[in-house]
Amino acid sequence: MCNISRIENFFLAYLSLISFSDNPQDIIAADNNMQARVINQQSQLTELFHSNWNTLLTHSHDDTLFLSAQWIQSWLDIQEHIELFVIVVQEGDQLLAIAPLYIDKMHFLKRIEFRTLRILGDTHSGAEYPAIIAKPDADNRIYQAIWALLIAHKSAWDCIWLPRCGPHSSSIRHFLNATAKHPIAFREREHEFSAFTLPSSYDDYLKDFSRNHRNKMRRVEKKFDAIEGISVETCSDINDIDRYLTALFHLHALRWQEAGEEGAFKRRPLMEHFYRHFCPQAFNNGWLKMFLITHHQTPVAIQVGYLYNNTYLQMQEGFSPAFEKGVGNYLRIKMIRQLIDEGITTYDFLGGFGEHKQRWQGERKLGFDGFIWHNNWKGKLLSAKTIWPTGRLFHLQK
Repeated sequence: MCNISRIENFFLAYLSLISFSDNPQDIIAADNNMQARVINQQSQLTELFHSNWNTLLTHSHDDTLFLSAQWIQSWLDIQEHIELFVIVVQEGDQLLAIAPLYIDKMHFLKRIEFRTLRILGDTHSGAEYPAIIAKPDADNRIYQAIWALLIAHKSAWDCIWLPRCGPHSSSIRHFLNATAKHPIAFREREHEFSAFTLPSSYDDYLKDFSRNHRNKMRRVEKKFDAIEGISVETCSDINDIDRYLTALFHLHALRWQEAGEEGAFKRRPLMEHFYRHFCPQAFNNGWLKMFLITHHQTPVAIQVGYLYNNTYLQMQEGFSPAFEKGVGNYLRIKMIRQLIDEGITTYDFLGGFGEHKQRWQGERKLGFDGFIWHNNWKGKLLSAKTIWPTGRLFHLQK
């Protein structure tokens, strides 16, 4: 059996010999005219946001709201300090790819520090689907250019943590495949997601349920429609966002208190700050979707999500356990009706899959978590056992 104390003492001594580069080389030639460089200043990143960041994103195979300039800038605005390590690949003046990375710190056994590359905007926000933003016809040279720069600055980082990669995260798959030419180790594990396709009418949506389930949904809708003082609202005024968010934080907490747990906003207060900062921007871009049920003007159920690429991304929800049972189901029925009427084609539950999501026709989709590290003496700690940067042995700083 491995003696953890002896290993810890050895690596603490080893770490004292390691120094990290504070000023990574800015540009590295990768292939003919192709170049990769590091952006580590906020002013440089802001310039990229204002030029062609979103243009490259919308043309990439991994286009997602969670990598938009607005999402990442909102996330940066609520952070005290972020050590940027954004990699940009160009050929002449043409932007080919962006690896939107930053350096965080993880601690093994609470003492041994691992400088960890992560995707910007990934924590305290609800983000899913990390990716390398790349041209749709990007070839392996681009990913090799990114790795050439990463290896050139290997003293600046110890590992790369890529959780919640989506079922179609082609850029991350290419990125992982490109490690074959380098002294890098990595592992991955399955990560479940769930989504379903919205048909052209609500009646068509009901057709795929059993007769008993269809009748149950109709009874729920009829029951709540008949309650005096019930109202279904959507946020159509930017000045109402604060009211909706206040209802969300309150009802979300009530929902989890009923289960004897703390909700996401209680566990991660920065997430509340992110929602308050990002939602007005999402509203101005036509992305924000807030559904609220009130009873005599008192909020009793709410769900908040975003519309992007004709897909509804479900983020957070809450309801009052003291109100009529089934109000959450009533809210989702009304939501699905409206999304179908608006021509939205996909309802994405994002991460996780279970009976609750399956009950609404959610289909299980498999993505993965990716974990990469240097195949060196320090990396042996991560190779010795199947260790992930969550849990008892390996702790995230953020």
